[in-house]
Amino acid sequence: MKPHHSSRVGTYTRSPGADGLLARVLRPLATTPGRVSRSASRDGVALIICLGLLAIMTLLAVTFSIAMRVERLAARNFADGVRAKLLTQTALVRAMETIDKHMLGPPARVYPAWDATYSVGTGDVTNILTATARNLIPGGYLQSEVAKVENRVEWVNVSADPPSRVAYLVLNTSGLLDINSMGGEPEAWRTSVREIDFSGAPEFSSTATRDELVEKHDEFVRYEDGDEMYYLLGNTYMSRKVETFQAYSYDPGPDVLFFTVANPPPEWWKSAATWVPRIEKMRPPPSLGTRDALRFLGPKFNINSITNYNGYINSKTSLSSYLNDASFMANYFKPLTDMLQLALPAAAASRPSDMAWNIVNYLDEDRLPHGETTKPWLHSEGGEAMPMINEIAVEPVAGGFKVHTELWYPFAPIKVTPADGYYVSVMIFTNDPSSATEVNIGSFASPTYSYKKNISTMEFGGPNEFFVSETPVIPLTSFYMLHRIYQTVGGTDFIVDEAMGYERGDTNPGKRKLFRFDGVGYSAGRDYAVNDPRANGQVKYWLTSPFSEKRSNGGDGPWSANSLGAMNTAGKPNSAPYDQNPFILGPETKGQGVPIAAVNGPMKNIGEIGHIWQSNLDDEKADAKEWYWRNFNLMKADEGALLLDMMTTYAQSGPTNGLFCINSRQTNAWTTAFNNLQIGLPNAAGLPLITVTNTARDNVIRLLSRTNCVSFFDLFTTERDSTGGGGQLATAFRRCAPQPPAALANRDVYEEDTFRKFCELVTFRQNTFMIVMAAQALAPDQKTVLSERRAIAQVYRDAYTGRRFVRSFKWLDE
Repeated sequence: MKPHHSSRVGTYTRSPGADGLLARVLRPLATTPGRVSRSASRDGVALIICLGLLAIMTLLAVTFSIAMRVERLAARNFADGVRAKLLTQTALVRAMETIDKHMLGPPARVYPAWDATYSVGTGDVTNILTATARNLIPGGYLQSEVAKVENRVEWVNVSADPPSRVAYLVLNTSGLLDINSMGGEPEAWRTSVREIDFSGAPEFSSTATRDELVEKHDEFVRYEDGDEMYYLLGNTYMSRKVETFQAYSYDPGPDVLFFTVANPPPEWWKSAATWVPRIEKMRPPPSLGTRDALRFLGPKFNINSITNYNGYINSKTSLSSYLNDASFMANYFKPLTDMLQLALPAAAASRPSDMAWNIVNYLDEDRLPHGETTKPWLHSEGGEAMPMINEIAVEPVAGGFKVHTELWYPFAPIKVTPADGYYVSVMIFTNDPSSATEVNIGSFASPTYSYKKNISTMEFGGPNEFFVSETPVIPLTSFYMLHRIYQTVGGTDFIVDEAMGYERGDTNPGKRKLFRFDGVGYSAGRDYAVNDPRANGQVKYWLTSPFSEKRSNGGDGPWSANSLGAMNTAGKPNSAPYDQNPFILGPETKGQGVPIAAVNGPMKNIGEIGHIWQSNLDDEKADAKEWYWRNFNLMKADEGALLLDMMTTYAQSGPTNGLFCINSRQTNAWTTAFNNLQIGLPNAAGLPLITVTNTARDNVIRLLSRTNCVSFFDLFTTERDSTGGGGQLATAFRRCAPQPPAALANRDVYEEDTFRKFCELVTFRQNTFMIVMAAQALAPDQKTVLSERRAIAQVYRDAYTGRRFVRSFKWLDE
């Protein structure tokens, strides 16, 4: 019997619950050599699977850890990128703060004193201008200004926790022209920038015509920036990079003027006696350039609002239509006279009411002269474009005398036609009917020698500028005369002119005194002429000489030529320098001369205020001959320029595009604006449109590019001289007119026209800037750059109020 011993080898004692994976793994191998049990094989596979799962789990854990680290870094980078992106807004704000600091002065400005400025801090910025930014910036002068400062731009620290910094470069584009507004219309009154011939800009090829450029613009609809314009037009039209234009412009409107006290009423002119003296004549309030300035701004007086009143509507039916319109007299006429009194230093003696009536007659569409009475010819107000009695000649003939009545039409560009219904009436009286009323005085005239004659076409500068009629032979030794011009409107005859019918004086104003010719004393006949036929109603303004002197060449009478039909020298003050004219005294004499501009309708350009006649001062000031032919001096600070600041031709209700800044230092922009500038009166005989010479243009540009004015008042001075005064710039504008020895006979008509044709095209309020910005988010060491963003923006700023907005914003690194 074999001995029995106990051994655990080859045996397995199953413990409770040990039938799982672990038990199978620990089960010993079979005792039979070389043989593995099926159960043991399964346990090995399970081990491998377990190890694989452990490896996968480890890999997943490592991968997740790495991914989380990457995500954490990406989130941090994204946050840094967002921080840098938001910091560009900080750069933009800092740039605008720099602009405001420069603009608010002192002195306060409406135009920067620089063309490029930049951030100042610590540490230079490398290449502030990317290639894209450089392409978007206008070329020429502005590129050269940028080149001077781009390497001076420095970083400005804006935050320590987390560290960050910004930089900026500001380019002043306020003085450039709007490529999307220029050109497209033929030049007429220059009330729109579309009348500017922009083909003369230096960046266009010499063969590019205005029509071709307009056609291309219509094809492309608009240019988003100068670089796009350069790309689209190509070498055929562009000879170099755009430098005169920008793609946008902005005038915030409406037209305003400054008051010396805050919060003027919206319609201040309704209490003009109180508010007109508070208009700031010299400078705007110290708060210029801040939102506080809004409290000092008031709307301008809309001179064309005359069309809103019944007096205007009924003006063709009554010489008293305006006088009978209480609303017109209170809300339009009274404020107008108040403004004229403020603008003209001698307005108290200049009868501002007369000048107001001249404005009324210039603006309304009828040809009837309205005034404070129904006899406007008594003191030269009226201003209507109508024939006027200019000379009267009593000629000795066989059997008696003939009376010749010469009418003169010194107005342009509108004509007199038969449809206007004018006729001349010459009344001859054998007895003096001076006591007769206006209504029945004609009934006392002799039907044998008196007559009426219809007035045909009259036009200044042509063969029918004068109209001469004559009576039958008058076989009398003495007689009385009354000469009138009537206009028939709607079947009613209105007296529009009367010659030598009245005396006017302090003691007996308006007393009728018909002119008496005594053939016994003047057997050779007499000639009578009036120096200014606008005042021909009063006997005292008429000059006389023997009829024989009229027929002589160069006699000692006041006439220049030798026959009727040629105006006397004294009546045409532009035939001699103003300070040399014997009928005009002193340096206060600058006027328009002839022709007298008249449009018979609302003003197209506020510069037309320079066409308005001044008043006859002689009614209040003895022997004050300086009033002859005097117009508002458009280019004198306390006269025409101040009126430009107080009045507008339209009620501007919102922003306007296309206007360019009058303070522009960009000479290319000014040269383009002057390109082919035509001065004169369109469609006016004897006043051909002429082009301003380059020499005269460049002289004006030289002075304009040095200005820093906030109003028209600032452009000129109050000085007076024989050429009109107003200072150096006013003289430069006047020299754009034809100069001796090649001067046209009517040179003074042209003298203000160069300036007049800019009044509706320029603005004082436009500030436009291109701002290149860079921003960096830094690491805690304040050296390592975690993120950087760059952008370029175009910003508009109202120079009067400081209000601004971003017109465009482009990223430069996307």
